[in-house]
Amino acid sequence: MAAEASGGPETAPRGHQLTPTAKRNRRRIDNLIKHFPDVLSRKEPVPLKVGILDDMVDSLQARGATMGTGQVKAALTGYTSARRYLRAIAAGGPRYGIDGQPCGEVAPEHQQIAADAIEQQNARPVLEPG
Repeated sequence: MAAEASGGPETAPRGHQLTPTAKRNRRRIDNLIKHFPDVLSRKEPVPLKVGILDDMVDSLQARGATMGTGQVKAALTGYTSARRYLRAIAAGGPRYGIDGQPCGEVAPEHQQIAADAIEQQNARPVLEPG
């Protein structure tokens, strides 16, 4: 998987402007994708290993990267809340570690949680650009 950003940090899907917080979160996710291109992708996300936060923090610290645990956690929260990632979880299959290698399977209860989250996202009204 290659690292990629989507649409730049200034616009959101459907042409909406991002809030400063959303811009910051997008930059954090993009930074995490640069550090872990073997497992993170905006276009083709795969289910992540349970506990991958600790692996990422340890790896980043070993490399002398400046992302702290809170920043990595915030980036992962945003990444794993994305519809494409939720679809990958709902589909099931293997989970992957930071090296891009399979590491466990998606549990049926996690598939259901993801499917429910997608349903909730679909039920939200679409905001018209202002």
